[in-house]
Amino acid sequence: MNLTASANHTLDALLELVCVELQLTETQDGKARSHYGAVADWLSREGSPLWGFDPHIFPQGSQRLGTTTKPIGKSEFDLDAVCKLTASQDWHPGELYQLIWDRLYANELYRPMMKRMPRCIRLEYAGDFHLDIAPAIPDSACGGNCILVPDLNADLALEHPANNVWKSTNPQDYAVWFEDLCIPVWTLNAKYARAQVDPVPEKEAVHSKPALKRSVQLFKRWRDVDYVDRPNLAPPSIILTTLSGHFYGGQQLCTDSLHSILESTVQTIESGKRLRLTNPAHSSENICEKWDSNPTAYRDFCTAVTAFLERWERLQALRGIHAIEQELSELFGESPVRNAVKSLADRSVVRPRTNRSLHVQAQSGLLVPAAISAATSVRMPSNHFHGDND
Repeated sequence: MNLTASANHTLDALLELVCVELQLTETQDGKARSHYGAVADWLSREGSPLWGFDPHIFPQGSQRLGTTTKPIGKSEFDLDAVCKLTASQDWHPGELYQLIWDRLYANELYRPMMKRMPRCIRLEYAGDFHLDIAPAIPDSACGGNCILVPDLNADLALEHPANNVWKSTNPQDYAVWFEDLCIPVWTLNAKYARAQVDPVPEKEAVHSKPALKRSVQLFKRWRDVDYVDRPNLAPPSIILTTLSGHFYGGQQLCTDSLHSILESTVQTIESGKRLRLTNPAHSSENICEKWDSNPTAYRDFCTAVTAFLERWERLQALRGIHAIEQELSELFGESPVRNAVKSLADRSVVRPRTNRSLHVQAQSGLLVPAAISAATSVRMPSNHFHGDND
């Protein structure tokens, strides 16, 4: 396990601050948590038509894993949830989809927000986020936490024979697998409790978030920026997250962690092996279905991720805030990087100067915090000048 800082301390600091910018705001996170809880209560409360099916509602995807990133070019983000009902496989996905739809439609608040999606029901909270709710039933053949969800080819917004097909998956144990990978660096206090309605996990502060989670956020942000002009070829988040989990080496810093992930991914590609991924918690679930059905998307990813690694290695060798800022902006977008640089400057210069802890080295003339100043440095006075007095 790598417990030391990388050679480029400025890059280390900026990457953490970029992740801060990619986080949902406290307001966004609070609204999502509140709305999710209200919807889950409405679906599962006693008296609901779903009550007899012992409903179990739980979050899945990036919000559950702590790897959510702000979307590009739109203000809304998405929260994915599962509504598992205790029903036999005699029920097909379309029937349970309609059952959940009818329950939501009975609520005057949710009725105008509802939208039929191919495999889920979407509630659109205008200007904030949308909540996608997918129907599911227990997978009795696989047991445990395995569930059956609508097949990827289903379109439950329409009546079609393909909608009668279930697909087996296990998002809950996948989340446990991902969290366990973080344990060597950040000790988890406890596992999330199993309950009828599982809450959205509490938002983690970036400085205490494991490097694996921050690396996934950066990997996904790169995807969003790089594929903005070809979104139909973009790799799904589940692929990027699973690759990251498999190739994460326990590093504490994103600089090292993401390099390890990219390097191992490219080495596998260059060895001639096809990247094939299954759910670590469900060995028969193929995560690369999109690549199987669209080989062009796979070839595009191989080219793009190889170029990403090359740029990442050049980035790690850069010195100087302006050169690093330019390269990071091209990788992750101008706005979050600009804000991160501003925040770093504030922490490194403005606050130390205000606190009278910034010094000037006599020989070099460089501004440095007092903690690392040389014996010959001169303390900088606080700047109280606010303009001319006349």
